[in-house]
Formats: sequence, C-alpha cells, structure tokens
Amino acid sequence: PDNQILRLEVNMDKTQYLVIGREGRDLNINGNVIKNVDEYNYLGCTITSDGRDEKDIMNKVTKGKSIVSQLNSILWNLNIRKDIKRRIYESIIESTVTYGAEVWTITQKLKKRIETVENSYWRRCCRLTLEDRIPYFPRDPIFIHSSHVTISL
Repeated sequence: PDNQILRLEVNMDKTQYLVIGREGRDLNINGNVIKNVDEYNYLGCTITSDGRDEKDIMNKVTKGKSIVSQLNSILWNLNIRKDIKRRIYESIIESTVTYGAEVWTITQKLKKRIETVENSYWRRCCRLTLEDRIPYFPRDPIFIHSSHVTISL
C-alpha cells in the first residue's frame, strides 16, 4: 500500500566502514558501534585504507596458483589438446587472476607476480619442471623452451 512506510533494517553487528587516505575511528550511533576497518572485501576485491592495490593483486595471484595446483593432473595429461588447455587458462586462470584489474595500478614487481601464475600454468602444460630453463619470450604467441623441448602453443 502507498501509505505503508518501508524500513531498512541494518545488522549493526556486521556493519563496518572503511576510510581511504586518512585515519578512521569507530562510530557510535544510538548506542551501536560501527567498526572502522583497515581493509574490506567487496565483491571479491580487497580494498585497503591506504588505497593501494598490492593486497588485492596478491590475493588474486594466490588464488590463481591454488587453481593451477588443483588442475595439475589435467595440465600434465598429454591426451588433452593444447587448444583445450589454452581455453582452460583463459576461462579459469586468467579470469580469476585479473578480476578487478581494470582499476589496478600495476608496478613491475606486481606484473612479474601475475606472470608467474601464467608461467606456472604453461610450464605444467608442457610437462616442464622448475629445473628446466625457460627464457622469457613475448606473451603472444607463447613460446616455451628447455634444453630438451621446444614447444609453440
């Protein structure tokens, strides 16, 4: 009905807020305390009070490495075609690691951290270990070399 007032109920025990760029403090509203936090996870992205992206990027890199480890048996399987492995990379690994990347400020150090996930994936696809030497090549197309294997993906 038009004359009915709708009320929004907020769970004050779960409510938090984040101040970016300066010091925040807990708020007291009608006897309820709203806690100030230094970082907040919103839609899978970590937002920090200093406004920097390192924490979010490193969380995504950790997730990517975990997924690569879970896919190990698939990646080492020679019966799975290269094009299928490429699609797995693009749809699962790359999308996980780069989620939210549109707003990141990338440094060389962070770029290398992100690339380690990709390198780990392709190394496993080519059945190479960390002992095999793989020099850096431009990303597309990806070339992986070792002393006994040359594979073009």
